[in-house]
Amino acid sequence: MRHAPSLVLALAALGCGSGDGMPGTTDGGTDANAGPVAIADHEFGAFQAWATPIEDYRAVGEKLFSGAYAQGIHDLAPLSDRLYLGYGDGNVNMGEHIAIDFRAFTSPDDPGPVSEEASFEEQLDRYRLLDEVLWQAGVDSNDADELRVRPLIAGNVYHRAADGWRKHRTVLGGEHVHDIARFEGDLFAVGSGADNRTEFESGQIFRYVWQSHDDGDTFTTVRRVMFTGGDTRWVHLLVTTGALFVFGYESNAGVATIRNARYASGEVTDLDAGPLSTLFATATDPLPDGSGLLRGIDAATVDRPNQIWRVHSEGDVAVLGELAGRSVVDVSVREETGEILYLALDGDDSAALGPPYGVAVLFATVAEPGSIEEIARFDTEVTPRSIAFWQGSLFLGTDDAQVLRAVGQP
Repeated sequence: MRHAPSLVLALAALGCGSGDGMPGTTDGGTDANAGPVAIADHEFGAFQAWATPIEDYRAVGEKLFSGAYAQGIHDLAPLSDRLYLGYGDGNVNMGEHIAIDFRAFTSPDDPGPVSEEASFEEQLDRYRLLDEVLWQAGVDSNDADELRVRPLIAGNVYHRAADGWRKHRTVLGGEHVHDIARFEGDLFAVGSGADNRTEFESGQIFRYVWQSHDDGDTFTTVRRVMFTGGDTRWVHLLVTTGALFVFGYESNAGVATIRNARYASGEVTDLDAGPLSTLFATATDPLPDGSGLLRGIDAATVDRPNQIWRVHSEGDVAVLGELAGRSVVDVSVREETGEILYLALDGDDSAALGPPYGVAVLFATVAEPGSIEEIARFDTEVTPRSIAFWQGSLFLGTDDAQVLRAVGQP
């Protein structure tokens, strides 16, 4: 069996159709008679400082870790009349020192977010909108429930119901639950851990694919693969028409070996050959046409630039050459209008990227994700982290806990 090539990385310990969802998925950029107003129909002003939504969190982080913790806005996720944000740090376990709340902005005229309720995680990272319901995978639980289920290990997934956030502590083995997706009517999750503490503490670490037929009330293990040489995880899911792709790695002493797979017809099959077998994924974004976007690097190339590809269900992969020379750090897909936003840095060499950054916000359509138009540009000393269009404006999260706003005019 041929294995994908090894990849030398400085890997941080990642420790980085429900009927009750909130009605509708509009982000507020709508016309009551004509429906959603397209991003393309707006002209945007310059980005300006708008909100500092996690200053209480930062105060604790500065006191305990003197800046050596993640203080960025990891994600911005519009849902109905709210804009949710992701933050926290699973490496230094910030949730043990301050509750990591589900926080959301309720108006572009009010930069003070509301805290809906506390999560049971060290970090809230990537939100997924699945059939008009917002979900969050529990990347690193600090839940007291764990004491009650020992010696078993159980991880969390969450969804935003009409009456608030609902926790499902049902992911057996999920020490870390990294991603969640809906495929052919079922929920799927991926992550790492072990079924029980005896396995985990003896160095038996597994990467997992889990499946739920009942919207997260129960999960079963579709596949788990053991690795005793260090760490192993399945981290990203990508839904396409007819196939669900799974991206992950094994890591020993900072050397990562790519471990990607494909789920179809009830089975998870390793991708040991073909174009997807050499791609180290850093993020995925499904598209409403049944294809998807994959960001990362190709370990089969010599210089290994940051790239972005379009993936189809049979594993056909096409690099978006129009984005060559850039590093895409976030993608926001607006399904109701079939539009895509890319947040990109100038330059595609990870080792060479650093301040000052040239930053571009790029626009494309789902039909032609490579046909890009630059709608905003600026230079900054601070790494940009996340992008979203909401209530007629662009919002950008930074690595120093700020949210910037560029006002749009239809």
